[in-house]
Amino acid sequence: MITTAVKVGTGALISSQLRSHDWAALLGFGKKQDNCAPSCFTQINAYNYGLGIVRSDRGLLQNPLVDGYGAVEAYLPSKKIAIAVA
Repeated sequence: MITTAVKVGTGALISSQLRSHDWAALLGFGKKQDNCAPSCFTQINAYNYGLGIVRSDRGLLQNPLVDGYGAVEAYLPSKKIAIAVA
């Protein structure tokens, strides 16, 4: 999972066209809805979601749930640090 966190965090698993996607386009998207709180919210710079990746402040993370197994992996690009917990 550490390898995956690094590959996702550096963009190695996606095309150069998708890598150049402007994350800022997500900002302001969505709105708070009482019937799905806390999941539904307006995307802000400190915390937003797209392409299966959560961007939280300066870090990127995923929390996959597959066949009953849960985990979380994260990558901090500025420090080139990855962490994974299963």
